[in-house]
Amino acid sequence: MIFVPTIYAQTATTPATSPPAATATLTDPLNIWGAGISWNQGASASAAQQFAGTAMYARQQTSAGTYAFTVFDAVPTTLQPVTVTTDVAAGVAQRVFTVAGWQVYLTAAAGPSWSGAATGWAWTGGGMATHAVGKSSWWIGPNIRTVKSSVNNNSGYQLIAGLLAGGS
Repeated sequence: MIFVPTIYAQTATTPATSPPAATATLTDPLNIWGAGISWNQGASASAAQQFAGTAMYARQQTSAGTYAFTVFDAVPTTLQPVTVTTDVAAGVAQRVFTVAGWQVYLTAAAGPSWSGAATGWAWTGGGMATHAVGKSSWWIGPNIRTVKSSVNNNSGYQLIAGLLAGGS
């Protein structure tokens, strides 16, 4: 056996460097969009009336996690005849914290509401959370909001909870 000695040396022209410290930085997405299905506890016992469609879009306004926020809800209010209360609201979404990869946002928005010929206003407030699906720009997450519409047809105060999927 032959041993070849190896000498490791540091010269003045190659200073020792340590690996960069691992830092966890949060980069808020510029745009957040999603759509999904929500459960409407305020609907009658009919299963078809208990599910609402929800779509949302948010555009980052500041580096502190503040977004211009738009949400669309289509909430079935009666089946015979079929009526749907539609709410389109614009407002603000704010990322309040991140825990274990979940970004948690509070939302508040207001806008027009209609059902058939009846028109009025609606407001919504609540929260949502997003979590990346793998290393992609896709996400999935729950949302829970209170929705109030001035349009009659039993739409009053409603608690809407659902699951959204989208991208950023």
